[in-house]
Amino acid sequence: MARRRLQKDGHLYKENGWWKLRWREDVVAADGTVRRARLSTVIARCEGPGALTQRKAQREAYDRVLSKVNQAELVPQSLMKLKDFVEKRFTPEHVLTLKPGGQVHYRVNLPHVVNVLGELSLREVKPHHVQQLCLALLNKTYTVGKDRQRRIKDPETGQYKFVIEKRAREMPYSVQTALHVKNVASAIFEHAKAVGMYSGENPAEHVRLPEMRRKDKHALTLDQMNLLLQALPAPARELAYLAVLTSMNIAELCGLQWKQVNLSGAWMIVDGEAIPPMAIAVRRQWSTRKVEGQKGGAYHTLKAGSRRRNLPVDPEMAKVLRTVAARDRFTGPEDPVFASSSGRPVDAHNLFNRVLKPAGVKLGMPWLGWHTFRHTHATWIRQHAASPADQMAMLGHADIRMTMHYGQEDLGRRRLIVEKLSAHLGEKTPEATTVETLQ
Repeated sequence: MARRRLQKDGHLYKENGWWKLRWREDVVAADGTVRRARLSTVIARCEGPGALTQRKAQREAYDRVLSKVNQAELVPQSLMKLKDFVEKRFTPEHVLTLKPGGQVHYRVNLPHVVNVLGELSLREVKPHHVQQLCLALLNKTYTVGKDRQRRIKDPETGQYKFVIEKRAREMPYSVQTALHVKNVASAIFEHAKAVGMYSGENPAEHVRLPEMRRKDKHALTLDQMNLLLQALPAPARELAYLAVLTSMNIAELCGLQWKQVNLSGAWMIVDGEAIPPMAIAVRRQWSTRKVEGQKGGAYHTLKAGSRRRNLPVDPEMAKVLRTVAARDRFTGPEDPVFASSSGRPVDAHNLFNRVLKPAGVKLGMPWLGWHTFRHTHATWIRQHAASPADQMAMLGHADIRMTMHYGQEDLGRRRLIVEKLSAHLGEKTPEATTVETLQ
């Protein structure tokens, strides 16, 4: 029979007037292997003032040392330092399996956790460590932008000189960033538990953060949308038009290829899949995030499985898409619907900075962004009494709670409800009510 590795009593002995405890424990060697080591510590006095009996000393030894050792013996690998676990297990097994956006998220936030908690073993990290990490981050700043050197011609002398334009500025970390760091720490320990290298509660589970101040959500009115479409040039105009009518986000629009657009009255088979008549099949998205081993943007799978959906196309949308397809090149099945001069999808960031944002500022909508069109779409279909199932299907959500985050409150619709209730209530005014009626 194999020897039990848990330390029920250890070995309590007397030495120089003190109770001492000796026990065996698994430790991780420098090469990563687990070996058995004999350790000892002082428990309490056995002679003189404050001396404990053997029974009390044994109880003290178990509460203070052996109970923790026994818990750790169940997962000796938890002695690995957090930074080593992140490097050898968490990054290759979890981070590198994510989409580009997820990898960038961890690449930005992991250093905050590793730099502070990296030298601690997994079993040594406690909730107060993660709490202090997140709260300390709120007192720090980071640099936004960078100074730029410009070559300027002096109008008097005609000489050129270089001038440093100060563009870098310090910004405080937000509660949103602290929440990201907390979630990264939580993900590390959840993965450690999943691979059997950590036991116990997740130390990031009960971390508390200040209230988050979110930006106001905006949706366009029909008049605002019409003014915007008149002000935008191609292809920003077509992108905005399709975004507000289909709910596709900018990554899905840039990743849309002609083979996924069916403008005919018959079913179409593409890559072994049937696309309904007059429909857009949302199957891929375009990401411009740079990932190690890749240059520039690339096509990727969608953000979530629920984003894989078919969207209806009406005759007006079909007319817009046929106008785009009438260009001289990049109209093949594999070409993007919104192509740049190089044949790659258009750069949404450049379009936002150079076209969409200035147009929004000019029209009194400085908050305008690509995601505003999804909120607008959600608001419009809710105003037209679309069922929750249809709202989820159009937006590509798997949970109705996420769908409820989209769309603006329709005060007008609720006003009609109140007016109807008031009309019914007014059919019998308080003056017409008698005491006998109330009784």
